[in-house]
Amino acid sequence: MAIFTTMMYHTEKTALLGQLQASLFAFSAPTSERVDTQDALLILSGLLVETLLLFEEPEQGLVHTLHMIAKRLDMTKDLDQHASILAPHPCILDCQAEQGRLLAREIFEDWLECSHEFRSFIETFTAQSLLLWERDGLSRGSLYNTLFEMTVRYMAFEVAAQELCDVVIEEMIGGWGWTVQDAVVGLSALAGHKLAQSLESDKCMLFFGADIPDHLDSIVHIMTQEAVRYGTPAGSDWRFGLAANDLPPNPPWEMMCSVESYAEKLLSCLPLRDLQDHAAACAKAAGRMIAVASGGEEPEFEPAIIKPLAMAAISESYKGVCLKLRAQA
Repeated sequence: MAIFTTMMYHTEKTALLGQLQASLFAFSAPTSERVDTQDALLILSGLLVETLLLFEEPEQGLVHTLHMIAKRLDMTKDLDQHASILAPHPCILDCQAEQGRLLAREIFEDWLECSHEFRSFIETFTAQSLLLWERDGLSRGSLYNTLFEMTVRYMAFEVAAQELCDVVIEEMIGGWGWTVQDAVVGLSALAGHKLAQSLESDKCMLFFGADIPDHLDSIVHIMTQEAVRYGTPAGSDWRFGLAANDLPPNPPWEMMCSVESYAEKLLSCLPLRDLQDHAAACAKAAGRMIAVASGGEEPEFEPAIIKPLAMAAISESYKGVCLKLRAQA
């Protein structure tokens, strides 16, 4: 009987490995016969992060996991300290890594053993994938360095989003008497503010109505997708109610600055690349709070109310900074 059970587990693992390989290929090469290695590395970063979130201290587990992958790759011989590092826009990283997280959840649903065995399985799959892509002429050091940087960076997104939500719930709502709506406004406004601060004055664009610039649209996309993932009904009503005239920007400065005083301490301690990464982390946190406000069978706020409110906050704070940059130029 023990032999049968071992064989059964082996068969199951083989099937799951095939499912994992097929899904990774489908996600990273939807219109091609070859894997897009850059996209695949971003998907793997999400796969690793989601696997580590099964444990109580995922940040510490990340260090161990990346070390084990390096060991499996025998990186002491082949690590290229000067290998180029892929640094995608946070929206691209978030989009691709979230596919990896979804993939990890799907595979884990059919897993027959403990979480530690699953982590080992994912580590082995990751190392084997990198070795396979090395055959295509890619540097092992470059592949590993990119995986390392993107996984650490995406874990920082996840930690920042969760910690920011905890702060506004415990300090602002629990201590200051804010509503969930206030928290959504404060986090959304901080995301727009930080994005605008990351731009040169000639790239910071004033706009009216729903015709928002691409760089702001990408941060909004992070916020809206996070809200939908956490239970906010999907729909096209995010931009309803945005100011369509040339009235001066009216950012919710007080709420934004209140959140910022806590956020700065947290974000400065995490391995986030720049202010755009900070904006992305704030947008993810805002998306989760939108879901808290508008998700479930009996939401505290109707989605048609809270969604445009978040859009107005992120847009007005962005335009407020742009107006100051224009005046200083």
